[in-house]
Amino acid sequence: METGTTGLSKQAELLYAELVRNGASAQETAPSEELDELLHLGLVSRHAQGGLVLHDPGAVGLELSRQLAAEVNALLQEAAVVQQSMAGIAEAFDEAQRGSSGPVAYLRGLEAIDAAIAKAVENVEFEMLCAQPHGGRTQENLDTAFLRDRAALDRGVSIRTIYQTNQRQQPMMRDHIRRTTRAGELVRTVPWPFTRAIIVDRKLAFMPTNGLSEFFQEVAVQAERVFYTTALCIQDPLLVAHFVDHFEFSWALGQQWDGTAARDQATPPLDQWERLILEYLDQDLSLETIARRLSVSERTLGKRLTALRTKMEVNSLYGLGRKWQGLKQKPFPAEPSPPRSVQHG
Repeated sequence: METGTTGLSKQAELLYAELVRNGASAQETAPSEELDELLHLGLVSRHAQGGLVLHDPGAVGLELSRQLAAEVNALLQEAAVVQQSMAGIAEAFDEAQRGSSGPVAYLRGLEAIDAAIAKAVENVEFEMLCAQPHGGRTQENLDTAFLRDRAALDRGVSIRTIYQTNQRQQPMMRDHIRRTTRAGELVRTVPWPFTRAIIVDRKLAFMPTNGLSEFFQEVAVQAERVFYTTALCIQDPLLVAHFVDHFEFSWALGQQWDGTAARDQATPPLDQWERLILEYLDQDLSLETIARRLSVSERTLGKRLTALRTKMEVNSLYGLGRKWQGLKQKPFPAEPSPPRSVQHG
């Protein structure tokens, strides 16, 4: 069955358009795969008195986005558990493979790892992607990394780096990010754990063999810095592409960071209606329930959520939830002015 531009089949899109033109509630549609598809997604529902009821695609899309975000979070947690369960047998496999060469090679010792990464960065042609989940780096480490990366940036290389959100609280890291972003590096943060990796020109990747992060697996820590004693140097195109996909997924959901402390970032002004919408989302209420409580249509609520995402500079309901966690304790504006579209939607 051919897929249309919305992710629905073409036949389902045509059926929905026909229902819109003819008025779904006034007719009974014969059972079909296309109708089942619309019912499954929630674009239509059966009326108690017979016939069908159409639902706003915008509101349905927002609800599906929210459900998918929850599923993604559950999958990330499941991935962490799987990684931890594999840690017990990984060392035996590593030991057997350490002498191998080819598309996946093992690097043993910090000196060999640092030398290989330095050589790759020196020869980078157009792009470097860095995933850095750990903190605790010394000032000397940060200075060395900055000089190395700035040389690449000066040659026109694009560098994008992801950190975990907790790094925003570290003064030394904030200072480091300020200078790297001024030099041209792009930085974002995400709240979930991820695998440390450096990807060069989308054809070479470095990652430790210790596992996902120190949160899930014990690794050697000296002077509050996580040390890796073995690493993988990966040149297999399919494996590198897999790591690039994981990086881009986190990058798309990350929050931009220029080194500014969280408390210094401007808080978007929110009126009492916007706060109420966010509070209902925080309670995990469906969009249909929220619209009913606010006495507005789902279409009006969808427009309001779109405006909220724009105001708070996020791309999803998940992003709104994260921003709201940091704003919910702040007081209302002195004289809130409810938007007319919410009052009369």
